[in-house]
Amino acid sequence: MKILLGVPVLYNSHVVRECLNTIINRPNIDIICLDNGAEQSVKDVIQEYGGLDQLRIISLPNNIYVNPAWNLFMDIFLKDESYTHIIILNSDLLMNGSWNNVLTKILSTFPDSIPLPVISLDKLSVHRHMTTDVAQHEAVFCCTPGVFICLNRGHVNIIYPIPEDIKIWHGDEWIYTILREVGYTTSVYRNLESFHHGSTTLNDLENREGLLEADKKVWAEKIEPMMQEKIKQLKSQQ
Repeated sequence: MKILLGVPVLYNSHVVRECLNTIINRPNIDIICLDNGAEQSVKDVIQEYGGLDQLRIISLPNNIYVNPAWNLFMDIFLKDESYTHIIILNSDLLMNGSWNNVLTKILSTFPDSIPLPVISLDKLSVHRHMTTDVAQHEAVFCCTPGVFICLNRGHVNIIYPIPEDIKIWHGDEWIYTILREVGYTTSVYRNLESFHHGSTTLNDLENREGLLEADKKVWAEKIEPMMQEKIKQLKSQQ
């Protein structure tokens, strides 16, 4: 098992550092840190990790926004067949200390599961060591606050690419709705834990309200009908 972990970064340098500290130096995990037109303080932080063999920095001059960034990660993942899974992680999510061992056990036990973490309200949970046994889990029909998307190659082949007419919203809805409709299950695992700082990135975006309204409109008029047609086609092939 080999995982590609993609983290787009933009704002909040101290939070970015905390996030990276919870995911570096994990076996069988390569990290791509996407400087998505980040502010200078964030650029400075990620350069501190540039010497790590497992971490690659991709720097873009301007923000390409959320869903195009996710597509960039998935494109790299699909082109490198050594990777079995991809994780897309928001930079405001801190993973519990033993998260990678828990996740490896989950993916080995339930290879087609789409695991979601519990979001702890206690930042100290990041430092708690938990059993790596596969704990009780429950199917859910929503994503978690703070993005943690974990997919295998089969999942990605189904949902890629996310239509880039939508920039910052609805990408997770595209992913999870399609996969659930064709028979996959999204489940929260009780000992896969994380702490969500609470994102301020959307609030800091220039023309935030305009972007959100444009996403809502194009989703309703174009992308959701496209998604439903894609689901219909996939079901007809089963």
